[in-house]
Amino acid sequence: MTDLSTSVALIVLNWNNPSDTLLFLESFKKQKTNFKVTCFVADNGSDDDSILQISQYLSGCNPDFKTIIPEDKTGFYSLPEKSEIQPYYLCLNGENFGFAKGNNLIIKLAIEMNFDWIFLVNNDTIFPDGQLNSLLKYTQKIDQIKIWTPVITYYEPANLIWNAGGYLNRLGNKNYIGYKKHRSLYPSEGHQLITFVTGCALLVHNTIWKKYGLLTEKFFFGEEDFYFSKLMEKNKEKLAVCWESEIRHKVSVSINNLAGKSILAMAVNHDLNRIVDMKHWMSKPLFYFWKPFYLLESCFRLFISGYLPLSSFLTFYLNVFTLSSKLKKVTRDDFLAIRAGFLK
Repeated sequence: MTDLSTSVALIVLNWNNPSDTLLFLESFKKQKTNFKVTCFVADNGSDDDSILQISQYLSGCNPDFKTIIPEDKTGFYSLPEKSEIQPYYLCLNGENFGFAKGNNLIIKLAIEMNFDWIFLVNNDTIFPDGQLNSLLKYTQKIDQIKIWTPVITYYEPANLIWNAGGYLNRLGNKNYIGYKKHRSLYPSEGHQLITFVTGCALLVHNTIWKKYGLLTEKFFFGEEDFYFSKLMEKNKEKLAVCWESEIRHKVSVSINNLAGKSILAMAVNHDLNRIVDMKHWMSKPLFYFWKPFYLLESCFRLFISGYLPLSSFLTFYLNVFTLSSKLKKVTRDDFLAIRAGFLK
């Protein structure tokens, strides 16, 4: 029986990856849930045949699914009539806005449509049977917690945990719970309070979005989940992992596509993101003391891993140090310039 009193907007973002998105949608279609769940597939300006493939799939799921287009180039969506709410929407953002803004456009729409919960899910994930309902059902038991994540395992092997949330520390890092450990070593019932949630599978009540705003758009690729977690920690909001629900994530899909110099590009992007982010959370004296040590540790890890030659160590360190001093945000242009610089 469907619980019409609790509504969930599930948002999945696609960019030039219809195969994974369709696998996700197939797993979603198989979920039997007691809640009113609407799936919003947001295409972030794909230039392949993503829209065609996803449209064809959704029409097979529900011939009455809706394709909606922003009213202007900012990506603003007008509010559909409540009586016309369908199980599926295909939202054509029209441009690669990045993860945060691409999702924010639909989060705004979902809030205006009065959904109770908003669930951000990566398109390279799948739900094992019954796991979506397990998560949503459990959230109803613990009313004081408004931010949840399921246990996120690797897609293969599915018995290894990628993360089950984690904990922030004062040094600008996070520690995942269960990283690369066997699922059987952790509980299968109940929940655990955490201080970090990843955007890979993030379930948030609409009251949180209304109170604190949407995902930060200071970063084009990554970091929005760290900023979100820091904001929740500062305001003493409770976050939790639900041990009774799992989702599988193709972590290796993105990692295996990175090799050689592109690893350095992603490292630069990550470090710039984190340094710019921590400017917001640290006092100036602490930040200026922390920054060189943080960056030195990052460079050392790249050196030990074989990605950063000793001959390039100092130049790499100084370039990132200098660039991070100039930036107040890391835009799409910054991200593309970084990748181009390391992929020549």
